Parts: sequence; structure tokens; C-alpha cells
Amino acid sequence: MPASTTDAWQRPTEWSGNGSGVEYLDMVNGFDANSLTAWGDRVFNGSDGIAATSKTATVYGGGGGPGTGRGTSPNGYPYGVDGGSSDPDGDGWGWENSRSCVVPGGPADG
Repeated sequence: MPASTTDAWQRPTEWSGNGSGVEYLDMVNGFDANSLTAWGDRVFNGSDGIAATSKTATVYGGGGGPGTGRGTSPNGYPYGVDGGSSDPDGDGWGWENSRSCVVPGGPADG
């Protein structure tokens, strides 16, 4: 029975430096991040690799967006959930969950 893609990703891997016949598990040649091995290229750039299947976590700005209460505004602050109700002075800044946030579409959003 052929191995599934899931099986392939469960193999132990090392960034570099394997020996004793398991060098094929190295991700890069000689600890050089710019020199992927065949296995490293498959893991990172394959059709079901990290580049094709990963998503940026919402805490880093992935997903969400204005009006969702998730994601990060272009200025690096999170979007607020409560819109204008958390911004009593109308400056585009709110306060939710004990931290500053940006009111989607407000003056601070951009």
C-alpha cells in the first residue's frame, strides 16, 4: 500500500546535519537556509507543502479584517469587535479586552 501524504509529513526531519544513512531527512544542505535539499523542497514547496497549505495566524494579521473583530489593521493594532461603541471620542481608536484596538473604517484604520 503506498504511503499517504500524511505519512510523509510524520517522518522525523532535521534542519541539517543528519548522518548514519538518514541524511535524506535533512531539509537544507550544510545549514544553509537558501539551499533546500530535495526533501526540504518537497516539504516547503510541494503541492501539499507548507507554502501551499499554511495560513497566517490571525494574531499576525491573517484572516479577519475590518468588521470581523479579527485580524490586524494596517497600523499593526487589532481590529475591535464593538465598532464605534468602544470609541466614544470618535478618533478611530477603541479599548477592548484591556488593549487598544482600531475601529474598522475609522480615522485610525489605515
